[in-house]
Amino acid sequence: MSKKQEGNNKKLTVDFVKDPVVGRHTDLNGLTLVCKEKGRGSWSWRGRKYGTVHEIGFGSSSKVLLKEARLKAARAYQALEDGQDPRVALGKKPKGQKSKLSWILSDVIERKFESLKPTLKGEGRAGRWLSPLEGHVIPKIGTMDVRDIDALVIEELLRPIWHTNASIAQKCLQRLVMCMIYAADQGALIDENAAARAKRLL
Repeated sequence: MSKKQEGNNKKLTVDFVKDPVVGRHTDLNGLTLVCKEKGRGSWSWRGRKYGTVHEIGFGSSSKVLLKEARLKAARAYQALEDGQDPRVALGKKPKGQKSKLSWILSDVIERKFESLKPTLKGEGRAGRWLSPLEGHVIPKIGTMDVRDIDALVIEELLRPIWHTNASIAQKCLQRLVMCMIYAADQGALIDENAAARAKRLL
């Protein structure tokens, strides 16, 4: 296996960490090896719950071994799952403020879905509310910042199914709008007319 292939593996190896290639290389429990210069990497941990993002650096990979980084990541991940501050679990000082809300669309969708659960049949476990978004929206624009979503983005997203699967397309549009307005209510500066213009284009 080449180093490039190994770096893309979900589970890193000791040998790869000693001499990583440039890029971001994911491991377990939100742990990532960030390498901006060949052979020199640093550890980063990222976790999110209900759309709130937590990021912690573990230091240089030349000083913090893979085994140690994994132990830290596991503790941080478990703390987050238990509703605790992962920084405190790692012996760090808590931040003075809560982590900023993420405006990445997939995170906004997650927050909106959580807020809707009490009103959905079976708290949404059947997946009917999410399924149009998971099938047609998240795979294509889920990594976009909601503040960058405009009429042309929505039009390009929905055009392939606008006439062939009109019912699903309408559900995608409706729920995307709900999520964007939800983000606006939380403080994001979005284009609130983007959906209406996209619909006219379609």
